[in-house]
Amino acid sequence: MNIKSGGYELTEPLFGPFSDWLAQLCGIEKGMHVSDLGCGIGTDAFSMLKLVGQKGKVVGVDISSEFISQALLRKEEKKTNNISFMCGDMEDLGFPDNTFDRIVSNFVLQQVRDRTKAVQEMKRVLKPGGCIGFTLPALEHYKEFREIAAGVLKEELTSHDKNCIRSNPGVLQLLLKEAHIPDARFFSKARTFRIDSADNYDVILETRGPKKAILHGLPANEQTAAWETILCEFKKRRREKDCLPLTLHAQAIIWRKPS
Repeated sequence: MNIKSGGYELTEPLFGPFSDWLAQLCGIEKGMHVSDLGCGIGTDAFSMLKLVGQKGKVVGVDISSEFISQALLRKEEKKTNNISFMCGDMEDLGFPDNTFDRIVSNFVLQQVRDRTKAVQEMKRVLKPGGCIGFTLPALEHYKEFREIAAGVLKEELTSHDKNCIRSNPGVLQLLLKEAHIPDARFFSKARTFRIDSADNYDVILETRGPKKAILHGLPANEQTAAWETILCEFKKRRREKDCLPLTLHAQAIIWRKPS
């Protein structure tokens, strides 16, 4: 298993509770037809399967064929028939209009190129009266590592943060306005973990961490050296403590389609 998929398994205990929280906010119930967008290796989708029961259905969608292959292997192991996985793009979902009762996406939308189009696609395939729920990184997300990175990159990191959803509420408000969901509800949840291995921390940052966002705006030929400098400073501080804190801070956006 490569670092990407292995890192995904490593982060399951960290991100899983946010998926459970999102499912609760959306009101996923027995018998529902649910889609998990950006499903990865299927962990959240299998959790939702317990909520919809034998008469419900869950469809996981991810742009990574590697992740979908692993999700399908897990499906075979669990011998479940009412869950399916497919490769797909959130910006162009291959489903008919009004297909799902609930659509969820956990810490994925910030990685999508055209977020407005992705949210509009969610609306299109959602049944009238159905509910969309997605989580995004909020202000304190990975704050410990970002503070170190800011000390290394200074103005470069600050410049990018002005245009990202995590630190600029105006970016999110514009997204919701462009997607025509002005009546969405907002919720916030934060959890701090203690990571006892610098190697594990590196994997988390590489797979589901802020590496891409932190290096955004730097010339390609400078990114490797900058990242190595950040990691070096991070590991130096890591040796000063038994464990290094890792804060995950989510903002959940919930919207119900008019009946």
